[in-house]
Amino acid sequence: MPTPMLTRLVLVLVVAGSVAMAHTAAFIFPDGCGRSQFANVPAIHRCSCANATRVSSVDALSFHYCNMHAHPQASVLLLCVMLCLMFYIVADTTSRFLVPAVTYIASATKMDPSVAGATLLAFANGMPDLISAIASFSGHSKHAGFGVGGLLGSGLVVSCFTLGYLAFLSNGAHINKRPFMRDVAFYLVALAGLVAVYRVGYVTVQVSLMALGLYALYTVSVVRMQHSTDETLSNEAEAADPVEKPSPAETKPTTPPVVGPAMLEQGGGVPRPDKSVKGVETPSQGVEYPPTYAEVALDSPSSTVSTAPSSDVDMSFDESGEGERDADDTVTSPTHRASVRGYLAVVTGWNDATLVSRCIAVVAFPVFWARHVTVPLLTHASMDHDPRACLSRVDVVCWAFCIPLFVLYVVYRVVAVSHELVMGVAATGLVLAFVAALLSAETRRSSSVHLAGMALALMTSSMWVFLVGHEIVAILHVLGVTLSISGGTLGILVLAWGNSMGDFFGNATLARQGHVQMASAACIAGPIFNTLVGGGLSLLLGCFRSKESTVALWSVSEKSTLRSGFCILLVCLVSLLVVGGQVQHTHRVSLTKWFGVFLMGLYSVFCVATLAEETTS
Repeated sequence: MPTPMLTRLVLVLVVAGSVAMAHTAAFIFPDGCGRSQFANVPAIHRCSCANATRVSSVDALSFHYCNMHAHPQASVLLLCVMLCLMFYIVADTTSRFLVPAVTYIASATKMDPSVAGATLLAFANGMPDLISAIASFSGHSKHAGFGVGGLLGSGLVVSCFTLGYLAFLSNGAHINKRPFMRDVAFYLVALAGLVAVYRVGYVTVQVSLMALGLYALYTVSVVRMQHSTDETLSNEAEAADPVEKPSPAETKPTTPPVVGPAMLEQGGGVPRPDKSVKGVETPSQGVEYPPTYAEVALDSPSSTVSTAPSSDVDMSFDESGEGERDADDTVTSPTHRASVRGYLAVVTGWNDATLVSRCIAVVAFPVFWARHVTVPLLTHASMDHDPRACLSRVDVVCWAFCIPLFVLYVVYRVVAVSHELVMGVAATGLVLAFVAALLSAETRRSSSVHLAGMALALMTSSMWVFLVGHEIVAILHVLGVTLSISGGTLGILVLAWGNSMGDFFGNATLARQGHVQMASAACIAGPIFNTLVGGGLSLLLGCFRSKESTVALWSVSEKSTLRSGFCILLVCLVSLLVVGGQVQHTHRVSLTKWFGVFLMGLYSVFCVATLAEETTS
């Protein structure tokens, strides 16, 4: 190599090394660009820092500072649109999959409604808050301001605004006094603990375990109170009505079973009661049956078919088994024998969706389809425990293959996964799919299979909320750094409303249907779960991932937004205690319409004050 060329090469290397050393001296890479301190990173290094700390191929921070660095305004607009879309996906997943799974499990296991509301229903409504708290305190995009603000803001939205809206909507809510006062008292204790943590500025493992222990104590109190209430009601009923009731064997049914539309369309006869069955009389024995009706399709030859038993009806059945196979498919899973259009409607919820929801379904169809093949979905007949409900073989096979891979993907978002593990999980999915394909219709119709499907739906829908919750926190982090908005304000307003949409719409729907007691109880039990389990578990995981075994709340200590939120929520809970304590000689608490207006106005004042303070600062 000629000497001049070698000299030039050495000079280039020296200059490049000098530049690299200068950059290294100005910016320690990558240890100095943790995402919790990303606001302190110089603008020239933000793209490199975002790429170095990304944990997935789709990363909001890298998208904003690398891909869209030349168009920051357009990037912020797109991120806001994505944020709204993710909030919708969270609410839709909660309402279509998670809450129905909880209610089915509670019904199938004969769990008391109050116990289910304080545990399973609170878990269903609180999953977005729980996952967002985990992502805020212990995820890759740690930001304590989102976590504390989200927990406090969700309590304000649900216990203050939503409860006030329910009282206004129902023109006065009348709820049981003892459970109501118990829940408010426990929430006050949880709020006091959150204030203490906020004042100290950091959380330890012991404090996190205390929060989880307090929720365990709350659950025990719910069960004990319900047990004592049941005993009291039973004793009062026995004292008021000492007359012995007839045994079930002495009672006689007055109507035969209703025949399904599938049998009518096949031309089968209507079965009459079996004379050999003890305690059941036929029309020839002088017992008159009122006519019952089977629901058939509008295009059926008979729009309404009477199923009143008659001696002229042919009682013969085909012994070849064809009638039994037709009856197997009387009620099936949503996608059984469905056309392409019907399949797409089931995946997106098209038939029951509004215009806005349909537009979102078109845009987010890949996400909806991925959710459909990983979260089991049962029919209304299955939810009503209809013994004829039968799961589709295709659906069961898809769930058996896709759910293990989906669980592995969720694990990959937290820890590293090897290629050997991926191949092993894929092989396991194939084996499970093969076994699922061999399941008979009788097995797919059994209640145990339906219960297992709902348990899987509860688990996988929670994982979907987990994934979307991480992305919501990541986008809020980008918006907070870009717009110079404090994490506490984003958490207490935006994140809180996003996580509480399921609570608001679900509880409002329950109130419209007349279940004011259940909806009102959920407005207090849900925030208790969010604060104690959501905050306690997320902070415990954050302590385990920290070298000091603590989680610092430094990002919220400089703002007074959370302090005003604590004050407003304290006023709300104390007002509820005062209203509940006014009536001494009754078992009911009346939340009037005007008290609901007061609660909503209290939250509105807080929102206006928070926005004004953020704008001024």
